[in-house]
Amino acid sequence: MSETIRFITQKLNAEPFNKSFNLISFDSIESIQLLQLVNDRSRQIKRLTFRKGLVTGDKLVLYPILEWLLQRIPELKKRAYLAKFLVKIQVPDMFMQDDEISALYQQYESLMDTFKEAHKKVESLKTGGLSTAEVKRDIVAMQDEKDQLHKRVDRMKKKVSLF
Repeated sequence: MSETIRFITQKLNAEPFNKSFNLISFDSIESIQLLQLVNDRSRQIKRLTFRKGLVTGDKLVLYPILEWLLQRIPELKKRAYLAKFLVKIQVPDMFMQDDEISALYQQYESLMDTFKEAHKKVESLKTGGLSTAEVKRDIVAMQDEKDQLHKRVDRMKKKVSLF
């Protein structure tokens, strides 16, 4: 990862970008600023060349795209799933004047908020719950403790019976 950041900072500090990044300053850049850097970089690439490379299947164009996609499969799946439910429908103002449509739109927004909360709860349960391996280990440990307790009880019964 540090080699990648080092390469990126070297290229951005050189012509034609003339930025003044070091490894630490570049790594601490916010997401929006990174997107702006990508946007600035894309201006340097001729759009026709990029499109032509995309259409013809040029490896220099496709490999970075594939790398980016494959590194982010779980995140992109989640975003695609959420997009189905969280993209707001744009209703023109002239239709929003109707009371029934306005009420339906408010209900739509409240249902969207409910979905957000439910999704957050599901995600927290997925990440916060115990794994099956942990549960199995706990069960085995409890069984061992149970066996030891039975042995102790048996020993105590023998001692009591001797008195």
